[in-house]
Amino acid sequence: MPRLFSLSLLILTSAPSVPAAGHKSVFELVGKIVPSEPNLLQSKFPTVSLQGISNSYSTRTLADSKGSFKFKRLPTGMYTLTVFIPPVRPLRRTVDIGPSFADGKGRILLSIPFKLQPPSRRNYTVSATQLAIPDSARAEFQKAQEFLEKRDTERGIACLKKAVEFAPQFAGAWNALGTIAYQSEQLEEAESYFRRALDLNPSYYGALVNLGSLLVSRSKVEESLNVFLRAAQLRPDDPMGQARLGLTYLNLGDLDKAEERFMEAKKIEPGHFSLPHLYLAQIFGRRGARAAAIRELEEFLKLHPDSDRASDVRKTIDMLRAP
Repeated sequence: MPRLFSLSLLILTSAPSVPAAGHKSVFELVGKIVPSEPNLLQSKFPTVSLQGISNSYSTRTLADSKGSFKFKRLPTGMYTLTVFIPPVRPLRRTVDIGPSFADGKGRILLSIPFKLQPPSRRNYTVSATQLAIPDSARAEFQKAQEFLEKRDTERGIACLKKAVEFAPQFAGAWNALGTIAYQSEQLEEAESYFRRALDLNPSYYGALVNLGSLLVSRSKVEESLNVFLRAAQLRPDDPMGQARLGLTYLNLGDLDKAEERFMEAKKIEPGHFSLPHLYLAQIFGRRGARAAAIRELEEFLKLHPDSDRASDVRKTIDMLRAP
């Protein structure tokens, strides 16, 4: 099955496509939080943030007392949406923005069930050094988020660097700098930022996942395995950590462990931006299990019809069905 293996890699590394003529290029996300507890939204307005998967776009807003919120002028792509209602554990999910999900006015309607889950002390502990970050540093961090929302990466970086000047212990700002450097393919610089964040907060889950992903990009697969195992222990219910651990096992040639982790990621959140279906299709293809590979690819298309990889996925399905 060497042809399937090669094309599977093509699917997972294809470049973003240009929106088809006649399709809107930007959309409005209209969301509503539906809490499991009726009084959950009455005392505090939820903070809702949106983070681009493949770019530095970042924005946030407050939902109203009914849980409603909006984000305007969003380009096609995948985003991570986070709902935070202290002291409840934050809810994160992948959101696909594109013409297949929009109505005639370019609006994408999203209902978000929100269950009451108290935060785990082990997984969400904040150190005293992080609590002691001065207001001046937090203000620069907030300004950075506003510049990134406007896609002004240069000014966003400048504000983040000011934030760590005011507060060298600001792990979140170091991680944000690492994320931007990683997206800009400045891998050595990104690695140093992520390691700095983890030196300051060894249990910083986001920095662990970011560092592990970067180590994979730099072909440091054995080291990335240890990082992702730490992340999975911190948050076993997070699909990103499970998927990244699966990718590491896949790179090490352990298909059974890789399948187990990707299946777990898919179980937690089927539409997660780590794309577990594509990796599972690759695993089944390497085993010669065509029907299973096709099933994973078809599930991917149902979840992500506007993905820049959709065309290659369809070609792969046609190839697998050919005699």
